[in-house]
Amino acid sequence: MQKRSGKENFPKDILFDCTICAECCRDSGKHRRRIIFSEKEAEEISLASGISKATFSVRSGRKDAYSRRMRKISGNCFFLNIESRLCRIYEKRPLVCRFYPFELREDGSWACAKPSDCEGLGRGEVVRPAHFRRLLKRAKEVFY
Repeated sequence: MQKRSGKENFPKDILFDCTICAECCRDSGKHRRRIIFSEKEAEEISLASGISKATFSVRSGRKDAYSRRMRKISGNCFFLNIESRLCRIYEKRPLVCRFYPFELREDGSWACAKPSDCEGLGRGEVVRPAHFRRLLKRAKEVFY
């Protein structure tokens, strides 16, 4: 991830309210989720969960900061509680999970998932710039 310029270029007028469908946490007929994260995040998750990073993740094979990939169980994220559809490490979830349904690209631009991939898009309230600023702050903690 490259450092961004000082100009804020956040998505505007996007409505989002998570419906807890967990589609972002598992594979489906439309997509295979790749939950990637940094070595630092893997260590934080391991410390918080008491589970070794080798148990819940593997090396991603990527040459960037996203050096780990979450293991899946029957196509579901290792930490997804199937019954409640809630994350068992929500407070320590990887940055890529915190960002969804948004994505910060290496050039500093933002992308948004398609409404067909996330039923929470188009619902609820407008996502405010403060939300994106919090995400960027966390990204800096993880990567810089």
